[in-house]
Amino acid sequence: IQVLMWFANHVSCQPALEQLDQVRTELQQEKRLQFRAVCTEPEAVSNVQVKQLLSQWQIGLPVVRDFGAAGRDVFKINEVPTLVVLDAAGKVQIFDERHNPELIHQLPLILQRLLKGEDLVKDVVAQAAAEQKKYEQLVAAGGPEPAKVIELPQTVIAAASQPQQLNLT
Repeated sequence: IQVLMWFANHVSCQPALEQLDQVRTELQQEKRLQFRAVCTEPEAVSNVQVKQLLSQWQIGLPVVRDFGAAGRDVFKINEVPTLVVLDAAGKVQIFDERHNPELIHQLPLILQRLLKGEDLVKDVVAQAAAEQKKYEQLVAAGGPEPAKVIELPQTVIAAASQPQQLNLT
């Protein structure tokens, strides 16, 4: 199972990589998981500079470079950070653009399910189909039932008055 996060030298990438690195540390005993930070910086940025950046951010993830723009061309990644999780067969199970602040809580649960052999995409597709069917039924029925009308009390606006403790100047 491959856990890949595309990143660049941008402020939004640091917290995402920090969370991914923490998940990697927590699950490091599981040998079926491989974590990689995928750097999208151009070739003009050296490997040493990338390592210095990750060292400055205190990230211990293994790093690979994406000089061929595989993230853009293969996975259609348009922005960083982007998380891609591939199951043992190489099938995309998770594709999450932008930083997810709940990643540190959600990713371990997702990875545990993948380690058990579950197909998360199948569940997501089934859920989307159920939501689409529910939506179509709602449209066919002419929309939701009208909500109960709540009577609001009449608002009383006090007459204008002069300040009692301050003088207007």
